[in-house]
Amino acid sequence: MLEFQDVSKSYASPDGAVEVLNKVTLTVSAGTSLALTGDSGSGKSTLLHLGGALDQADSGVVRVDGQDLTDLDDAGRSALRRDKVALVFQQFNLIPALTVEQNINLHARFANRADAAWSAELAERLGLGALTRRFPEQLSGGQQQRVAIARALALRPKLLLADEPTGNLDEESSRSVIELMQQLSAETGAALLLVTHSQDIASQMDRQLHLSRGTLHPVSAREDTTLAGAAE
Repeated sequence: MLEFQDVSKSYASPDGAVEVLNKVTLTVSAGTSLALTGDSGSGKSTLLHLGGALDQADSGVVRVDGQDLTDLDDAGRSALRRDKVALVFQQFNLIPALTVEQNINLHARFANRADAAWSAELAERLGLGALTRRFPEQLSGGQQQRVAIARALALRPKLLLADEPTGNLDEESSRSVIELMQQLSAETGAALLLVTHSQDIASQMDRQLHLSRGTLHPVSAREDTTLAGAAE
C-alpha cells in the first residue's frame, strides 16, 4: 500500500543542503502497521509528509496504492489525499465552528464516502459518543485528539499516517487508542504508519523501524529497551 524505494530528501540551509533522508526503502502492506521511531530531527515527519503527498522527494520513488507520486500534479496529489490517505498530526486541525460529529465526518464527506453509522460507531469506540454535539473548544486536549483520530478513520482510508497521535493522552488511554487504531486499520484493510517516541506504543505495531541519520534500521526485541532508554 505504501512503498519507498531509495528515497532521498534534503533541505536548504544557510550552510548548504541538509540531508534528511538517504536512500530510504520501506513497505507497509494493506492491513498491517509499522512504527517509526527516532530522535527529534531524524526525519520521521519528513518521511510521513512524503508518504502523504505533502512534500516531494529529491530522488527515488514513493508509491501509494501502486500510484507513483512523482507522476501526479498538484491536483492529483490533492485527490490522492482526499480519497485514499488520512493523516493524524500532533495539531488536531479541527474546525472550531463544526461539532464533534461534523468534524468526524468532514474528510469522508469531501471524498463522498460519509457513513453516519460508521462515524457513530467510531465515536462510541473512541469514547466520544456523548460528546458529538459539542464543539472543539468544549473538549479537553485528549478528547480533541480522539476526534482527529475518528475523522481519519471515518474515511476508511487506504493509508493512515499518524504523527505522535496520542501525545495528549495518558499512558493507559494511549495504549487503548493505539490498539483501536491498529484494530480498525486491520478491519478496514488500511496500511498504518505511525511515528512515535514511545517504545511502548511502537511495540504494539506489527513492525518497527528506527530512523537515524537519514537511514532506517530494523528494531529487534533485544533493542527495544536500548531504544526506549535513548528516547527518554
